[in-house]
Order: sequence, then C-alpha cells, then structure tokens
Amino acid sequence: MTRAFTTATVGFLALFLFGAATPAFADSEWVEYILDVGAEYSSRSNINNAFLGWEEANDSIITASASVGRVFQASDFTRISATFDISNESYNDYNDLTNLYAGLSISIRHKLGLGLMVPWIRASATTAKIDYCCNDIRDRTLYTIGVQAGKRISDRLNLWISYLHDNQDGDAEPATFDLSGNTGAINGDYLLTDRLLLGMRFAHRTGGVNSMCSADNYSYVETAAEDVQKDSVFGDYCVYRLDATSNTFGADLSYTFMDGHLAINLAYERTDADADMVTYKSDIFRSGVYYSF
Repeated sequence: MTRAFTTATVGFLALFLFGAATPAFADSEWVEYILDVGAEYSSRSNINNAFLGWEEANDSIITASASVGRVFQASDFTRISATFDISNESYNDYNDLTNLYAGLSISIRHKLGLGLMVPWIRASATTAKIDYCCNDIRDRTLYTIGVQAGKRISDRLNLWISYLHDNQDGDAEPATFDLSGNTGAINGDYLLTDRLLLGMRFAHRTGGVNSMCSADNYSYVETAAEDVQKDSVFGDYCVYRLDATSNTFGADLSYTFMDGHLAINLAYERTDADADMVTYKSDIFRSGVYYSF
C-alpha cells in the first residue's frame, strides 16, 4: 500500500468524523471526552533483531504516554472517536533509540444491534511522526489502517479478530527504514474477577523489518538484506531491511481500581521470526500503570 493511499484513507476518515454533524446525523452529538495517561516499564531482549545469539542486545525502557480526544455518537449503534496520542520511550543502555511518538488516531465502531452479546465491527486509521533523539537516520512517519470484528461470548469472555496494515516512511536515504507489513491477530479477554482481567493474543505478520549485525557477520545475510547502512547505535554494526514472517504470542493481566479508572498491568510477549535463511526471537516483559479520566 502506497503512502499516498494511506494518507488519503486517514484524510477520508477525518473528513467523515468532522463532517458527521450533518442532517443525516440530526440526533447525533459529542458525548464524552477522552483523556488517558500511562507510565510503563519494559524489559526487552534482542532489541536489534540480531540472528546471532551473541550479538543480541537487551535493554530496559521507560515509556510515558497520553491520549486526548473526543467521542461522537453518530447513531444509536455507531460511535466515532478521534484522539491525539503522544508517548516517549527512554532507553536505559542504548540512549540513541530514545524516541518521541506523536500522532492522530481515528476510529469508527458499530454494533450490529442492541444488547451485550451483539457482534461489533471497527475501522481505524493512524498517522504519526516518530522522532529519535540522537539517531536521525531512524526518524520516520507511520501510517496504519485496520479493521476489527468481535463478539462477547458471555458476561466474562470477549473474543475478536483484527487486521492491520502498517506503512513506515523513513526520512533518510537509503530506504532502510521504509517498511510495510500486514498483521492478522486473534484476541481474547476473560474476566477472572470483577477487577482482574486476563488477556491473550496471537498475531501473524508478514512484511519488512529492520535487523542488525556486526560488519564481520554481514556475509550471512548478504543475499537477503536490502538498503544496508552503517549504524552506530550498537557499535561497529550495520542495519538493513529484509522481508520476514513473524508469530507473536502475548498474555497480560490487568487489575482495576477506582471504578475502573485506574489499572495496573503485567504483560509478556514473545516473537519468533523467520527471514529467508535467518531467524530471530525476542521477549518483552511489561508492567504499567494507566489512568482514564
């Protein structure tokens, strides 16, 4: 999917959102504000997607995030939301990877009738700028479009499937950080108690990724790598782009306080990827505190 097409899609959804107050939506209204903030600590293995175990780099990251926006009740069963999202990732050991994310997200959610168990569908689009504090070659613009469909199976069990197309347009040449991919996922959550929620996710992605290796070991990936360039983040390393297929399994626990406004989360995520003749894996452990006003 081209950058122009993705930009046009985001623009169309924005136009639909802010033009929604027309005679066709005579009974519609802005119903609530969105203001979410969060703080998260994560420990990540193989942040450089190295295929050789002894070249893997690990780090801990502190992330602060906030989203502000509004919800528009377009009809009895349709809601439109728009948010401005900002987050900062601070890396402990590899400070050159510290980055600021700022973007706009728009989504439309429609329930196919009245009642708790009725299926729903959702479409969304995002555009964002990612700016790295000390590593300009990694700066990029992100575009995504996605769809979801789901259904509450019982008072405690909720299941949904999702598809996401992502397109990353790097600022620098060569086009090492020009990436695109497609992700399909199966998601579910189960309410263990009135306050404790268990979530699980399996995702399959195909598309471009960035990987790094030392200059001495570049010959292992020379036939598959594209747009290779030097990268000082990890020392005498090179960074390149290649096509990969990955499977990700995730699980998380969320405990809520204050009538659901405050949540504490613990999460684990494992990714196994295959790129032509090389494979790599990574693990992420997260803990976070989130508040919704």
